[in-house]
Amino acid sequence: MKINHIKDNLINETNVNVITNDDNENDYIYIKELLTVHNSSIIGKDLDTNKEIKVKDKDIIYFETYGRDVCFTTIENKLLIIKISMKRLEEILSRRNYFIKVNKNTIINVKHIEEISYHSNMRFQVILSNQYKQVVNRSYFRDFKKSIEEEYNQ
Repeated sequence: MKINHIKDNLINETNVNVITNDDNENDYIYIKELLTVHNSSIIGKDLDTNKEIKVKDKDIIYFETYGRDVCFTTIENKLLIIKISMKRLEEILSRRNYFIKVNKNTIINVKHIEEISYHSNMRFQVILSNQYKQVVNRSYFRDFKKSIEEEYNQ
């Protein structure tokens, strides 16, 4: 892979061009994934307008899988889709302490937790800032608890 950096003081916005052949198409996909979630924001596609929108992490309430699609909900209650697998998204978000996986299909932003209550069978329920309720499964509880403690001990 070759990377060129060209400085141009006449432009207002950073541009990235990725040139590949068919054999290196996965390089493009990987680079796009990285850029999609860079700089504490994520770019998602609004299904109503078909436009891509950049959303700051602090404005994302949760991510959830719907079939093979990964979507996220914003504080404006917009549902946006991203072209990244949940596994890959989890890897990328692992560097950001305020996102935590609570079950197989859901990653929440701990900054949007309004309430935590005991659910049943060693599971807990969280209510998020948009009143969305989600169960924290037992297998995810230890990491969830650690993330909550870190958030509130800052």
